[in-house]
Amino acid sequence: MFSHFTKDFEYDLHILKESQSGKNKNPEVFTAKDIKTEFYTLPNPGAYTVQIRVRADLLNLASAWSTPKRFVCDTDEDKRTRVWRTALLVALGTLVMALGTFFFCKKCSLPQKLFPPIPKMKDPIGDNPHDDMMAWEAAQDDCPVTQLQILAEK
Repeated sequence: MFSHFTKDFEYDLHILKESQSGKNKNPEVFTAKDIKTEFYTLPNPGAYTVQIRVRADLLNLASAWSTPKRFVCDTDEDKRTRVWRTALLVALGTLVMALGTFFFCKKCSLPQKLFPPIPKMKDPIGDNPHDDMMAWEAAQDDCPVTQLQILAEK
């Protein structure tokens, strides 16, 4: 994105990381000079105090530092808690998807469509083949039969 705020100005960012006890006995200081992007990622979770100032490119005049702003990023949560929460959410999501798929397949009777029942095989030895047979009786033909006589043999 093109903007006059990123083209004509340079920004200085002063980040002060507070210690675990909340007191600034030995604070870590990060100073970012000449920031050209629209965002800055804080390196680690914790409490930070941030100040910013702007400088014009042409005149090289810098403004005063802004009032300090305090940000708190995940200080109460340790790595083990995040891993357990992520694993729990993945397992819960998998369970919900499996149950949803199961109930959808059951509603649409998909297993019967995919796996129809196998017909019963005939047992040629155990089954009685005479049960299904019909008796055939010879009937007289409706056609007239002509008798031939042999007169002589050659």
